[in-house]
This record gives sequence, C-alpha cells and structure tokens, in this order.
Amino acid sequence: MYEKLEDAQRYLYHELEARNIHPENDPFKSGFIGLNDSITTTTKGSLTSKQCSTDPLWGVQFLRWFDELGIKSGDKVFLSVSSSFPGLDYSCIAACEMRGLNPVLCVSLGASSWGANRPDMNMADILDVLRAGGYMNIQPEFWTLGGLNENADNMNPKGREILISSMKGRNLEIRSTLQEIVALKAQHIPGSKLVINIGGNASFMGYGDNFADIPSGVIMPGDNIDFGNGLAGIALKAGIPFINIRSLKGLAEKCGINYSIASEKIRG
Repeated sequence: MYEKLEDAQRYLYHELEARNIHPENDPFKSGFIGLNDSITTTTKGSLTSKQCSTDPLWGVQFLRWFDELGIKSGDKVFLSVSSSFPGLDYSCIAACEMRGLNPVLCVSLGASSWGANRPDMNMADILDVLRAGGYMNIQPEFWTLGGLNENADNMNPKGREILISSMKGRNLEIRSTLQEIVALKAQHIPGSKLVINIGGNASFMGYGDNFADIPSGVIMPGDNIDFGNGLAGIALKAGIPFINIRSLKGLAEKCGINYSIASEKIRG
C-alpha cells in the first residue's frame, strides 16, 4: 500500500510540474498540496495538517481500520470526502480498491487552504490524472460544491462559478439547502458496511440545532456521543460504523503517524 501511494504521488507531482504547477511546501512531493489562498478557497486551513495528510502511512491505516471492522472484499462503503484533503482522499480510495471493496464516492469540490484549491487544478483534475496513470479506477457517484451548506456559500462568487464551469460532463448536484444535500447523500447509506467522512463536510455534522461536533476516528453504533441529524447520525442509527477524519493532530498521534514529519522533511 505504502509503495503504491508513493508511486502515485511521484506520478502526480511530475504531471503537475509538466503543467508548470509547482507545489511548494510539499515535503513528500505528493502533488496534493495546493495554495495558501485562491479564488476557489472556502476557508483557512492548516498547512501542517495538509502536509501530514499526504503521508502514505494513511493508506496503511485505512487497511488497518478495514481489518479491525471486518470490512472485506465486495462490501459496500460510502465515502463522503472533501477536496480540502486530497492526499487523504486518495489514500482512502486506493485502500478501498486494494481490498476489493465496492466504494460509492461523493466528493465536495470546494477546498480550504493548501488543499485542492487551485483554480486550474481542482480535485476533479487530480483524480483524472491519477485515473489516467492507472492509479485508481473509481469514478465519483456525484459531486457537491462543498463549503458552507455544501453550496460554496462562503466562497468568492467568481470562484464558485469557476468550479461549476469545471464540472461540465460530471454529475454535480446543487441544492438550495443543506438538508437536501444530507437527504441526497443518505440515499447511499443503506447496504453500506461502513461510512467514511474526510474533511469538514457540512452534511456529516448536520444542520440547525442538531449540528454535532463529532470527534475524529472510528465511531461505533451505541457510542455515547450526540451524532446530530447529519449523515453520521443517520449511519449510526442504522447500525453502521463510520470513520470521521477532521482534526489530524490527535488522530495521527493515536494512529502512530508523525504529525510533524512534514516540517522535519523540509529541514532535511
């Protein structure tokens, strides 16, 4: 798993260089580090977290989680991922494909700082490059705009239009309310053996007074946590475990992944 991810990162980084896109602050030379700010950026993000998220060890960790939860070949897994963490998104996809799982992928397009926030190289472009290189097969079931209310309401309006224009020929789902986005994604939960959230997808936490600040890591049905009315609550009420990946520092330490390795690599 580790070697596959390293190879994919080398390929992606080389492709970005060929397009005159030079990712700075990318110690693993992964190609997954974006810009500090851009017209298609949703919110401020942590560079250290984004660097940590490119560590190929995350792919190994996903395999460990699958084994711990008894997820096996052929099982349906619903993935709701944010473009804020493209490295983690790809690690999850690669791990699913290595295990022979049946992943249903939904990607929110907007990204925070240092994520897939380049107007000329968004998450759709990154996945296209990796697919063309033979590093993945899955196509997203659908896309949302992400950001506030998963409608990019906290993005520069021109940036929002750039993202919409880039989705021609893809299944971009735009709804007027977050509640509608939650209902759309919830249709894919039945039959899933596991639900995974990567990043700050609003639909996972819920809306209104039932918004839930859900901890990172593996959450099991019956855990004494207020799961809110978002996808997390829907999955757990259905008896389906989920993995929530948002705050990387504590989670990385728990998983034995060095959160500060990025800065050490830069110094080296």
